[in-house]
Amino acid sequence: MNSLTAKMLVAYLVGVVLTVATLVLVFDGVASWRGTVYFDEDISEFAEELSEKLVFDAAGTPIGFNEEARQYDWMYAKLKDDLAYRLLDASGRVVLASPASQAFWAASGPGARRLKQGNFSFEYAGQSMRGATEVVRNGGRDWYFQQAGSARLFELFHLEYAMPFMSKGMGLFATTLLLVFGVCAYLTLRRVLRPLHEVSASAAAISPRSVHGRLQVDRVPTEIVPLVESFNRALDRLERGYRVQQEFLATAAHELKTPLALIRAQVELMAEGRGPDLLLQDVEHMTRQVQQLLLLAEASETQNYAFTPTDLEAAAGRPSTT
Repeated sequence: MNSLTAKMLVAYLVGVVLTVATLVLVFDGVASWRGTVYFDEDISEFAEELSEKLVFDAAGTPIGFNEEARQYDWMYAKLKDDLAYRLLDASGRVVLASPASQAFWAASGPGARRLKQGNFSFEYAGQSMRGATEVVRNGGRDWYFQQAGSARLFELFHLEYAMPFMSKGMGLFATTLLLVFGVCAYLTLRRVLRPLHEVSASAAAISPRSVHGRLQVDRVPTEIVPLVESFNRALDRLERGYRVQQEFLATAAHELKTPLALIRAQVELMAEGRGPDLLLQDVEHMTRQVQQLLLLAEASETQNYAFTPTDLEAAAGRPSTT
């Protein structure tokens, strides 16, 4: 689980699951709600949709519905005790009506009292009925379209038809979200992480012979740029240290070369009877140079010393005036 790709994919899957779970909970809450507002909205939308399909003659009198609305005639004929409509004029006279019984609309009260837009309710045959009135204006006259239906009918529509359809749609949505966006997320991660693999390969190629090399940040994601720049600065410090060591080795080789040559010459002269004094002097000189080089190497390493306050007069051998 240290893989960035794996973590992001797991986060994506968790997000998808939580999203779908939230939608399911909301869907279940809506499906289990049986308030009057729920039915009022349905019946109002149904009444508005059907009133827009009214057909008027040349005199401006409504004569029926268009072809699209007539496909619902069978519902009003078969469900006349649970679903009905009627169209009233300004005086409350019925102009058009579905084949409902007289008792159906009688239970709702006089039609003249419903001549305003809005919802109403009544009881019929032991069932709770919800109704809505829509005002239709045509040719300077107002017509009042009333739509009424039983609560049990709308519950049947929702529970047996709308809800299963929405459940299948939600399942299809979740599957599509998981597959399509999952593949997109995986491909995007591969594309985003490709520069990181290139940077990693460049870092692996850096060696003492190519210590001057640096990692490129052109294609690196913005969030990773500070890390790459910090690594480059670390390489700068390593290169400086490496250069100092190289210069130290070159200096040491040069400083030791001359005393060794002198010692060789003195040894050769000793064979002719010369004394060892000059030889010892050269050995002492070379020893002093080696000691100086060692001290220089130690001083170049910060872990070998620590800064502390120093009395310069005491260090110079003179008594302090304070």
